[in-house]
Amino acid sequence: MIFSSDPVLRVQEACIFQGQNAVLDNINFEIEKGEFVFIIGRTGSGKSSLLKTLYADLQLRLGDIDVAGFNIRGIKSKEVPMLRRKVGIIFQDFQLLQDRTIAENLFFVMPKFAWDTTQLRVSSIPARQLTNRCRHIQHVLAILYALITVLAWGTWLAPSQNIPLKDQQIRVFYVASVNLLLAFIIGLFQGLGGLSGSVFWMPFIGGLVWAVSGLCAFTASANLGLAKAFGIWAPLNIIVSLICGRLLFGEFQNPGRSTLLLLLLAVAIIIAGVLLMVFAKGGIAEQGSPKSHLIGLLAALGAGVLWGIYFIPIKMAGVSMWIAAFPMAVGIFVGSTALMLLAGQPPRLDQPGHYVRIGITGLLWSVGNYGMLLLVGQIGAGKGFTIAQLSVVVNALVGIYWLKQPPPGTRAAHMTLVGCVLATVGGILLGNLK
Repeated sequence: MIFSSDPVLRVQEACIFQGQNAVLDNINFEIEKGEFVFIIGRTGSGKSSLLKTLYADLQLRLGDIDVAGFNIRGIKSKEVPMLRRKVGIIFQDFQLLQDRTIAENLFFVMPKFAWDTTQLRVSSIPARQLTNRCRHIQHVLAILYALITVLAWGTWLAPSQNIPLKDQQIRVFYVASVNLLLAFIIGLFQGLGGLSGSVFWMPFIGGLVWAVSGLCAFTASANLGLAKAFGIWAPLNIIVSLICGRLLFGEFQNPGRSTLLLLLLAVAIIIAGVLLMVFAKGGIAEQGSPKSHLIGLLAALGAGVLWGIYFIPIKMAGVSMWIAAFPMAVGIFVGSTALMLLAGQPPRLDQPGHYVRIGITGLLWSVGNYGMLLLVGQIGAGKGFTIAQLSVVVNALVGIYWLKQPPPGTRAAHMTLVGCVLATVGGILLGNLK
């Protein structure tokens, strides 16, 4: 048998991209048979991007790479499975099929290599039986995490809604303080491995953007009422996130005709729902002046846009949200403190009970945020984010039937509820687009 003397891996003048950003430039090296090679570097330096390019998970735009006889630059999609059968890869994030248990992942792969699955057992339990148990546990956990997220994010604004404040910057400050405390405690138990100085700043910037978003949200809810304000900014978050993902990260490329039709339908439904809420009369918006109503609308739009983009620096950092949560919390705290100092108002509240209520607001948002991380980890980002939009309906119910904004049974309440439902349906359609 004749063995080739060519290198197992040859990289020539390669440039590695993540989205539109070049993370590695002009890379040249070879790995011979029998060599044992380490790739080391700081978090975010491009190690994972290089490896993804080697097994054709990222497109090679510039340069040439040959892996086990395959040219990565010109590889065809039908050749990618054959390449990956020649390259053994141990992923740091498991790369399991998210809709199957570990046992089902094994059942899926083993027949491809003619391995016998009839004797597959885990401990003393047959794998098929264990799979059913695991699926049941997964479903229960997913329901639990979804309930935590939807209920927490659907009610987080309500406890402090009627606290009289001269400036909404004070409310943002206390929410940020509670969130930072919880992030610090979770960081102690979860660990902050992979968080370096260079990685810290991008989530920190995202936190600064969140602080401004929070100010917009509190201003909107104070001027429009909770149900209407939340119902306006929440669907806008989805639209802005979708646009940013398309323009900045290459997501949603080359959609088919049916996908485009669903996209237009979803946007039309969201716009219809938002307009119903905007023109609903009654509640705080009806009692206030036209100026306060305009300020509330502009603030709701600001929250919709800014909460739709604060994730961009975090995504650019290339770390998981669990790692990014602490520097983001620091950024939220620093941003909220700066906003409060600019307003020139001390963080003093009128009554001791107000500290508890505003602390509950911060705690509920933080719990919803971590519930969202757990939910995404259980069922994936698309489904998790979609389910989280059900908090819009919870928030509308809380605003109408608890805070009486607008009063229940009125035409304004009915329009607000219908608008929230429409906006949520549109958000769910967007969240499921591929």
